Amino acid sequence: MLWAKVGTLLDVGNYVPDSHFDELFELGAPYIEAIFPFRDPVADKSPIPIPPPPATAAGDWLLTVLSAFQFPLDFLEPVIFLFELSTLTPLTGYDRLLGVLPNKDWFERFSGWEKPTGFSLGEFSPHAVIFEPRGERDGVRGPKMTLPAHELGHTFGLSTDARLKTSWVCEFDWPVVGHAACGLRGGFDEYKHSDPALKDGNPSSGYWVATGNEPAPLQLLVDAEQCDSHCLMGGSPTNAHVNWTQYGRWIDPADYSELIDKLVIHSDPELIYVSGMISWRNDIFLGPWFRLGEGIPDHRGTRGMYGFRFLDEGGKTLDEVGLPVAWNHAELRKAMPITFFGMTLEFPPDSKMVEVWNRGTGDRLATREVDLSVPEVHLADPSRTSDAELELHWTAKDREKSELTYTVLVSRGGERWWPVAHGINQNRLALDAKTLPGGEYLAKVLAHNSIRVGTSDPVGFGIS
Repeated sequence: MLWAKVGTLLDVGNYVPDSHFDELFELGAPYIEAIFPFRDPVADKSPIPIPPPPATAAGDWLLTVLSAFQFPLDFLEPVIFLFELSTLTPLTGYDRLLGVLPNKDWFERFSGWEKPTGFSLGEFSPHAVIFEPRGERDGVRGPKMTLPAHELGHTFGLSTDARLKTSWVCEFDWPVVGHAACGLRGGFDEYKHSDPALKDGNPSSGYWVATGNEPAPLQLLVDAEQCDSHCLMGGSPTNAHVNWTQYGRWIDPADYSELIDKLVIHSDPELIYVSGMISWRNDIFLGPWFRLGEGIPDHRGTRGMYGFRFLDEGGKTLDEVGLPVAWNHAELRKAMPITFFGMTLEFPPDSKMVEVWNRGTGDRLATREVDLSVPEVHLADPSRTSDAELELHWTAKDREKSELTYTVLVSRGGERWWPVAHGINQNRLALDAKTLPGGEYLAKVLAHNSIRVGTSDPVGFGIS
């Protein structure tokens, strides 16, 4: 998991203060480690903000198909922002990006949002979430230490207990349409329940087993039974760590069972990352796709309205993975009739083509060739144009002469990499040295066509 400061173009130079970012990380990362049964979890902090995603055709497409539902552009901006961040994350080598927004009122500048504090696109686009760094209760501001875990929970499809839903239709995983019916009736966040007894989330209990990574403010909470608590998929109280008896959060049995099912260790086949959006009327937008190395797929199974069909050279179907309709998002009070996806799937050997189908209507929505060659990219040594700026320049070629886009990553030591630019189509980058703490760095460039990613050799540079 990579924790990073994030924001749109309007937020450049005004990201979350270091003190707020560090405080939320110090509290939130150990809490996630205590709740989620990850094996050897990694929680890293990016030393630099994630650059704003570039303007792409995704925003124009989304606004066009939703115009009939009167979704304004500024309402859609956080949705587009998160979709673009999700497509970046697989290129960084991390599984999840936890994006910390600039301030506690960030969502209020967008019309139509009813005071959310975080946002996720759900389990079929799980690789990035965003959330505000602080909250306010009774006039006192402070961190919401359980909020990052709450948003992370949505990427695993948590908040599963049917008693917490607002309609009988939510008690079933309906054939073909999956959970869409429940989404149309009110949503999945537990704190939206009309029953006051469940307003804070499902009752829960457990035991916080110390991992040794807990900071001083959490020492009194660890190695202790969590009694009379509520599920973290309910609300996320401000300053819960200083009044844990009243505001502590744990996880209910239904959600923990869901996590265990989702985190079962599988074999590590070759993966393909697919991203895009499908509208209620069968319009489709394809975002970046990447063939990756070996790993664990985000999603398996054949159930769902939509299907990804993997074909060999002769057009024979090698495998098919389903995708349910997913119109509901926990932080939105009304359904958005778009199914977002941004996930890794198992890539069958000998696949040459992937088709996306609406299996309910029998329509083929899109086709993408998946056997292109890997682009070649060569990064020259950086040149310093001023005390505050470095210029990176590279050359690239692609055997099929595909249009290439580039991602630039930097690292200290070569083990962890952080993006300084992504989705760009020029072969140079003016790097603002002031955004990097002093020290020795490596840089590399990723060149991607519609499916393959080529990587340059790293080059070194220093920041004084």
